[in-house]
Amino acid sequence: MSIGTGIGALSALLGIGGGTILVPFFHWCNVDLRKAIATSTTLGFGLAVLGTIGFIMSGLERSGLPSGSYGYVSVPALIGISSTAMLFAPYGVYLSHRVPLRKLKRIFSLLLLCLAVNIVVGLI
Repeated sequence: MSIGTGIGALSALLGIGGGTILVPFFHWCNVDLRKAIATSTTLGFGLAVLGTIGFIMSGLERSGLPSGSYGYVSVPALIGISSTAMLFAPYGVYLSHRVPLRKLKRIFSLLLLCLAVNIVVGLI
């Protein structure tokens, strides 16, 4: 439970999906990469729901937020991101089972590197 809470809190603070942290954690725990991706996707849904509820609750009393927002959650962005994710999830599953494991690791590593650079550049 504490690992899940820590991963959820860290992903919320960094503004990234929980799967970005869950996949390397599961892989570190010797879970097959494809199973780690599938499991983190399932758990990521719960992290996203809880994170969304938290951002709504923490921002309910704030004034000056854009129209279409509930707390710190933009409903148009939520709809756009959620619908796109649901539309392309089957394609992601298809690719994760067809791309060779070594290439899949490299793609995920590149994704993490891009996220890290984005976070560092945002801090400057």
